[in-house]
Amino acid sequence: MENENKDPIRVSVIVPVYNAESYLRICLDSILQQSLEEIEILAVDDGSKDQSAKILREYEKKYPDKIHVIYQENQGQSAARNHALAMASGEFVAFVDSDDYIGKDFLKRMYNTAIEKKSDMVMCNYIKVTERGEIIQKYEINYQEKGIRIPSYLCCNRLVRRQLFDTWKIRFREGVICEDIPLILKLEAVAANIQTIEDGEYYYRANPQSTTSTIKNRKLEMWQLPFGELRDAIAFCTDKEHPMDPLKLEFFISRIMTSLLFDTGRGCRKEVKDGMCREVQEIMETCFPRCYKNPYIKVGYFHQLPAVQKIGPWIFVCALRVHGLKLLTKLDWHMMDGYRK
Repeated sequence: MENENKDPIRVSVIVPVYNAESYLRICLDSILQQSLEEIEILAVDDGSKDQSAKILREYEKKYPDKIHVIYQENQGQSAARNHALAMASGEFVAFVDSDDYIGKDFLKRMYNTAIEKKSDMVMCNYIKVTERGEIIQKYEINYQEKGIRIPSYLCCNRLVRRQLFDTWKIRFREGVICEDIPLILKLEAVAANIQTIEDGEYYYRANPQSTTSTIKNRKLEMWQLPFGELRDAIAFCTDKEHPMDPLKLEFFISRIMTSLLFDTGRGCRKEVKDGMCREVQEIMETCFPRCYKNPYIKVGYFHQLPAVQKIGPWIFVCALRVHGLKLLTKLDWHMMDGYRK
């Protein structure tokens, strides 16, 4: 958006909105109360059928210098985020889902870290809360050991230099779930001096109606899964312009595939699970045929990681090697809950 104020916009906060009337005011208020003042809020109403659009109009009228509302037909969260990215003017971009909220100093701490460390991307830990805001669990994402920083694949617990999206033409894949995973993988390849901070105060709400909660239903189809975009991300990360270390990329992809099979795929119909197994087997055999020899995947290599994140990729590559992925998907892997977070 065009900035009519004298002060430059430090952060563009992108909020995709769909039927979020129960939580939207809490979300917007938490952003408006930020101690970092030079921000803009780009809220995209994705064809909501409840009172969300009315609430957005109310806030835009009350805070015309801060909030800019974009309306579109229902196209999904990725399309909403991409729409806002095209209109953002901030030096950095942050994403906040409409049922989540952030602490008062969230943006200031992230922005100051980015400036002080000359970082293109800053990540933080986050807090999972109930629908009523009661704390369920604090998620630690600051795992760095033996020279390897192990990323999370949520887009909402990070601040990203906007220039990266434009320079490298990075956007969310529309029409698929888990769309943040391949996007974050690309950002990992091109971002300079990535930083993490301990307490970021991003409150991730366990909303049964959210995209993350509903992907486990039995209506999921193969075309909704991000395998095409993952292939594209792998090609992006192996391009000579911005190559990622091959062992790191192989390790990251193994973790991602573990998550897709045991977290996303757990509630799918048999034919979808079988299709996922075929796609994963083909991608891994084509791109990473010797992943079972990757030292980072060995259970004892990392000491700081939670046990599930040590064991998961190792089980995955063992099953992959003997074409046993289908057998694993028949098991109830509750230990993989929230793996990709």
